[in-house]
Amino acid sequence: EALGAEEETDTTEGDTKVADGEEEEDADDEEVDAEVGDGEVGQGEVELDAEVRHFVETGNMEELAALVLNGQGERLVGHSSTDPELQSFLNNVPAYMAKIRAVHEAAKEGRLRDLQASLDRRKFAIARDNSSGLGAT
Repeated sequence: EALGAEEETDTTEGDTKVADGEEEEDADDEEVDAEVGDGEVGQGEVELDAEVRHFVETGNMEELAALVLNGQGERLVGHSSTDPELQSFLNNVPAYMAKIRAVHEAAKEGRLRDLQASLDRRKFAIARDNSSGLGAT
């Protein structure tokens, strides 16, 4: 089945109703998700956090900025530093991510004026946005 197909499908599987590719979870599924998510982190996520922690501890702002520009800014959220300049950067990561998202949305929707207004820095023009799932530039 092709992505974005116009067909509307409704199927019922147990307590879960599927319509237009969206699932409506029942309470049991949410409880299972909550149990799995409480404190358990996959090994890949632990390694990624160790990498970010290393960059923060060594004050490697260039690598941290590269992560944001490559669509991985969410990895930096929640980290902190005793270096005021680095902490200021970490505090602004959500704003940088929002700006990158705005650039991508304006480009996708063909809003040239919004795109130009969002591209006040060249780095935002080449930044990736992982929220779209495509990691598009």
